Amino acid sequence: MDESKKEVFLDVTQGVVRMDRGATDGQPRSEPNLRTSNSMASLSVSKFPFRFPILHGLFLELRSFLHRSQLVWQRGGTRPLEIGSVYQRQDDQISFRVNMQTQARILDMQRLMASVPWCSGEDCQLFLLGWNAGSG
Repeated sequence: MDESKKEVFLDVTQGVVRMDRGATDGQPRSEPNLRTSNSMASLSVSKFPFRFPILHGLFLELRSFLHRSQLVWQRGGTRPLEIGSVYQRQDDQISFRVNMQTQARILDMQRLMASVPWCSGEDCQLFLLGWNAGSG
């Protein structure tokens, strides 16, 4: 067979990369590659989130808790939320009007707190970071 006709297939179900020489139909073979399959491949860290999604989620929450606790300890407390100024100057630079962006941030924060009442100050800070990125 011509060496240039090698095709590489990734079989996600088996976690195996196979090189088939001269494959004419373009389809990967269904049998597992015994050279790369072993008992350690089934315990792969990359498959852990898919095999144990609840345990993986709990691990991520624990990791997040530890890092957030460390931040609060280093800062000596929580950060105040900066929603924005209530008023902004009009075009004439003399009068003021209600800042609509601040009003929108307040409304969205109220919606967040209504839907997720247990969120912490750090959760709210992350929310506002995303809010700022999306509105800019």
